[in-house]
Amino acid sequence: MYKLEYDLCVVDEIKIQPFKAYFQSGWPIYSAKFARFRMGSSKLPLAPENYVSDENEGRLVADDNYIWTYSSPEFPMLQENILQSFKLPCPVLCIGGVLKIELLGRVQKQVIDDRYYICVPHVEVLGRALSPKLAVDSSEASDTSVPKYFPDAEVASTVDEATGPSSWTENILNALLRPLQLTEKVEESTEQKPLSDSS
Repeated sequence: MYKLEYDLCVVDEIKIQPFKAYFQSGWPIYSAKFARFRMGSSKLPLAPENYVSDENEGRLVADDNYIWTYSSPEFPMLQENILQSFKLPCPVLCIGGVLKIELLGRVQKQVIDDRYYICVPHVEVLGRALSPKLAVDSSEASDTSVPKYFPDAEVASTVDEATGPSSWTENILNALLRPLQLTEKVEESTEQKPLSDSS
């Protein structure tokens, strides 16, 4: 489970490097057969100090504590000690800034205990943030995520020196933050009422 830097971002690619145990005979690589990726938001606060007690063990990774908005197909992994690239079929809008990497199928046993293990020392997530001014508020009660706008948040740089302000960022912000137009239906009455009471 990974908390991305921004709550709203577009993810294109994920890179994973399996662990090679140079200290073990034969230098085994503890890879998985497949990798699958989920993106979404947490219903719980993601501060690590909330999960250090025995009673909370497992809450951080329990699927019912998340709202998953995307699940990738399974990607085959190589049993090689290289940074392996998994390009998503299309760019994915990650709402909530949470990435879960599911490593499926163990292939390497450890000689000491004759048990299968998977180990990953390095992960990279490639994409772009929509805006640091946008965040997501998730509700455990209703399983919903609501975008929040923070106009005072600092923006690192939204200006491309060659083209000026980023138009795709502006378009997304305008679509998300446009004012709601509510209409109210008023029942018409045939009874005439005085416009003022001067008695």
